[in-house]
Amino acid sequence: MIEWRKEAGADTMLEDYSTSPLFDYFPAGILKGVDLEGDPVHVERTGAADSLSLLNRHGRDEFIKYGIWLRETQSHGEWTKEYELEHGHPVKQFTILMDMKGLNRRQLAFPLISVGQHISRIIQDICK
Repeated sequence: MIEWRKEAGADTMLEDYSTSPLFDYFPAGILKGVDLEGDPVHVERTGAADSLSLLNRHGRDEFIKYGIWLRETQSHGEWTKEYELEHGHPVKQFTILMDMKGLNRRQLAFPLISVGQHISRIIQDICK
């Protein structure tokens, strides 16, 4: 994991990766407040993005960087410090809401499923 984080630049991702073209097209973010168990809520409007066109235009590597950046933001971003100060403990888990309104078959194309699976494996296996 440590070697991968060095190679991928995960430890400096928040500073180095601040101007991705994907930031303007993926409507997602952390809500203020918490769910009923006190966990922060991440909302992603998956159906609102034309992900296949973005993948074709910006490439698989950009999507993977964005996925790593999003995970690093959730784990180590500025809002995390605010959460810890306000609640007196680190974030243990997230509640993730995925708004699928507008989702269509085009967004379930193999290239998107493939990159999504790859990002999920990184998040689950490497970015612990």
